[in-house]
Amino acid sequence: MSDCFFFDARRPKAQYVPTAPFLLKANLFLKLFLIQRVVSKKMPHLSDDILQQLVETIPYMKAIGASYLGHDAEGVSLKLPYREDLIGDPHTRVIAGGVVTALLDHGCGLAVWDAVGEFKPIATMDLRIDYMRPATPELDLIITASCYKLTRSVGFVRAFAHDGDIHDPVAAAQSAFIISKPSLKSHQKASA
Repeated sequence: MSDCFFFDARRPKAQYVPTAPFLLKANLFLKLFLIQRVVSKKMPHLSDDILQQLVETIPYMKAIGASYLGHDAEGVSLKLPYREDLIGDPHTRVIAGGVVTALLDHGCGLAVWDAVGEFKPIATMDLRIDYMRPATPELDLIITASCYKLTRSVGFVRAFAHDGDIHDPVAAAQSAFIISKPSLKSHQKASA
């Protein structure tokens, strides 16, 4: 186990929270591997084919059955078909909160990559999810994520999860992603 620095504003001193190192690094390493495999040129926005590959080739997205719906002015959209093995509570038959979290996190990351227009290493710096109501059993879950502010080192994203009516969301997410400099493209030139 390694330590992760954690600051709680309610307490005068910062705390160290033990975390598993593979959990902290697995998401970043997987994204870096995929970045090197898929794209090496700069684009104003990423194509639907590339964004679809970024959903279909990520193991945890494949495991939960997520699919890419498309992107437009509203942002990047993903769909999660309702499945029995994703149920968190057998009595209510509602999709588990962890599955919703994974889908929102990945959709937010896609929105940042789409806004940047080029693949750079990114990592979730902050993710806040407000669960507003349980998802309706037997209905597919749809998320839409939009990067509303982009700086040189941080992308800020809002996302909503709903099961048919975006005006009645299941959950709302607010996230910030660290955008690494230099880009992988620059790094590959330097190492060549």
